[in-house]
Amino acid sequence: MKLEYFWIIAAIIAIAVLFKFGKSRTPLANATEQDIRDALKDGNKILAIKYYRVINNCSLTEAKQAIDGMSKRL
Repeated sequence: MKLEYFWIIAAIIAIAVLFKFGKSRTPLANATEQDIRDALKDGNKILAIKYYRVINNCSLTEAKQAIDGMSKRL
């Protein structure tokens, strides 16, 4: 395989990884209930807990319990 092909393949893989993991997310201050649901659907419980805490102004324990309950319903 020529070296040029290697760099082209590496660039394609890098772009694919950036699109997969480079999703922009809502700043915490602008979080909504929909952001919580989206984070849970993406499997990101920690982000969902952060959003929940900002929206509801509650403790980490309360937010974790609420998110655990939500994730069971989804």
